[in-house]
Amino acid sequence: MKFFDYVFYKMKWWNTKIVLDFSPFLSAIIILAVFQGFNILFILNCLKYYWGYSFSIIDKYFLGLPIIFFIVNLLYYRPSVKQSNIDNWVLSLTKKSQKIYNLLVILYFIVSLILLIWIGYAIRQQNI
Repeated sequence: MKFFDYVFYKMKWWNTKIVLDFSPFLSAIIILAVFQGFNILFILNCLKYYWGYSFSIIDKYFLGLPIIFFIVNLLYYRPSVKQSNIDNWVLSLTKKSQKIYNLLVILYFIVSLILLIWIGYAIRQQNI
């Protein structure tokens, strides 16, 4: 869970310092939920296409997972105490640990985007 805490912190930082978003907390929650939801969808699609397991409820309501992750993340990260604990934890990390976490975050987003494209391609091929 610490990894996703770090991802949340970095996205909130990005939205505050770089994008100058009016609601960095909400934007970070939405982005995190979308990535988490579509990564689970990728795993379920792999099970379906390569091993024959079918999850018809997921196929029908594929946006349900990101919405569920949004609600869970919102409840988990909403308390200001939790956010301040995350801020304190990240600020207490060594530079080496921060570099490792930053590398993992970048890899997570790159792999997630590749998987998202792969899911889109599989869905497109199924609908042709």
